[in-house]
Order: sequence, then C-alpha cells, then structure tokens
Amino acid sequence: MDVEVIDIAKELYLLGCNILKNEPLKLHTTFKIGGKVPLFVIPKTKNVFVKTLNYLIEKNIKFKIIGGGANLIIKDENLDFVVVSTEYLTDVIFKEEYICSEVGIPISRLSYLAMENGLAGLEFASGIPGSLGGALFMNAGAYGGEMKNIVKEVEVYDIEKRQIITLKKEDIKFDYRKSIFQERRFIL
Repeated sequence: MDVEVIDIAKELYLLGCNILKNEPLKLHTTFKIGGKVPLFVIPKTKNVFVKTLNYLIEKNIKFKIIGGGANLIIKDENLDFVVVSTEYLTDVIFKEEYICSEVGIPISRLSYLAMENGLAGLEFASGIPGSLGGALFMNAGAYGGEMKNIVKEVEVYDIEKRQIITLKKEDIKFDYRKSIFQERRFIL
C-alpha cells in the first residue's frame, strides 16, 4: 500500500498538486477532529482540480472533497481514502453586479469582498464558517438570508459524465439546508 500511495502522490504532484502524506484531518476541520488520511491533495488551480478528479476516478481511488472543514465530524482513526482540498481555489472576479468565485474561498471573506465592491445580498454570510462550496452544498443561511436567494448559476463537475456543466438556480433545487448537491454526483 505504501508504494502505491507514493506512486499516486507522484502522479498527483506532476499534475500540479501539493501533497501531504499521512495528514491528520483534525488540522483541517473547525471541530479539530479527524484521523489521518494517506494523502491530502491540494490542487493549485481549477484545471488541476478537474485533472485530479479524473485521475482518481480513472484509477478507482476512493476520495472525499474538503473545503473549509466546517460542519465535518470525521472519525478519529486512520482513514482509507484520499482527501482533495479546495483551499487554493479562491479566485474571485467581479462582473458588474455579479461575483464569479471559485468554491474554496471562505464564505465570510466573500461576503466582505462583496461589501468592499458595493454589492449587497451576501451580508448574512459574514459570520458563517467554511467555504463557498460548503455554503452552496447545504444552502447555508443566517439572519433571513440564504444562498438560494443570491445564486444565479453554479459550475459543477458531473462525475457520471466526467465533464464540467453549469446548473441554473432552478436546477439546484435549493430548500432549507438542502440542494441537489446532496443527491447527485456533482462536485462544486
């Protein structure tokens, strides 16, 4: 297994990922719990993120995605899957009255950037922990605001089709702390 882990780590490094071996997940969760994973993979760009997903799927390697690590309760024992982190996927572009953002940005930071750029609607997220991806996944909300009230569309990786697709707000099926992302094999 160890030789296999080293080979996988080399391949993912060559794709453009930073790699942490035998990484305790407690270092990446807000509750500070979680055992070690053989590889903690951090793709440097969205393109590398997609290539990483394709590689793991092709090689039939079990993996989980982690963003800011909020709301995650993970076993405090050795785990047998690879973790792919979105922590470097934090690019933000402002287009008139819209924000285009990658999912790894902390949602509270995105709220602040929106305010700095004169955009309203994301104020409710200023105290929410975690990343934009997690906020979309669970339709995060507070103080009367929810993600469903501000999202226009979301780009996802469809695991079954193995391609990036765009979902319009109505396709996401937002409900109270729910979205289509909890039902379908989409990666934000």
